[in-house]
Amino acid sequence: IPADAPLPEIDEEYIKKLGGFENFADFKEKIMENIRSEKEFRAKDKRRLEIIEKIIEKTPMDVPEILINSEIAKMHSKMKSDIEGMGLKYEDYVKNLGKSEEDMKKDWRENAEKRAKLQLIVAEIAKAENIKAPEDKVNEEIKKVMSSYSDVDENNARAYIESVLENEEVMKFLENQK
Repeated sequence: IPADAPLPEIDEEYIKKLGGFENFADFKEKIMENIRSEKEFRAKDKRRLEIIEKIIEKTPMDVPEILINSEIAKMHSKMKSDIEGMGLKYEDYVKNLGKSEEDMKKDWRENAEKRAKLQLIVAEIAKAENIKAPEDKVNEEIKKVMSSYSDVDENNARAYIESVLENEEVMKFLENQK
C-alpha cells in the first residue's frame, strides 16, 4: 500500500470487517481492555525486574563459567533467530554493526552472568520453598506443544515447560513477600 494512499473511513462496517467486533463501542472497549492489560503487564514486569535486581545484588556467588557461556550461547542463538525471522541475513547484520561476534559476546557477558546467577537463585528458592510447576498446567502446555510441533521430543518439551512454569511460580512467590 503506497504511503500516500487514502485511509479507509472508520465506521461500523469497517470495524466489523476487522473481525471479532460487534460495533464501534465493542471495538473501543476491547482496545481499552488491551491497553489496561499492557499497562498491568509492564508494571508487573517492572516489579519483577526490581525484585530480581535486588536478589542478584544481595547474593554474592561465583557463577560457573560453563553457565555463563551457556547463557551467552542462548543470547547469540536468540539474536540470530530474531534477525533471520525479520528476513535479514545474520552475517550482514553483524557486518553492519561493525563488531565481531567475539566483541558482541564480551558485551553480553555481564548480562549472561546475571541470567546464570538468577537461574541458580531461582532453582534454590524453588527447592527451599518446595515450589513446583502445577502438573495440570504442565500437561496442558505439553498438549499444545505436541499438537503444534509433532517433531519435538516430549521429554525435552516437558523439561522446558516445567522449568518455565516453575520459574513463574517462584516469581509469584517472591512478589508476595514483604
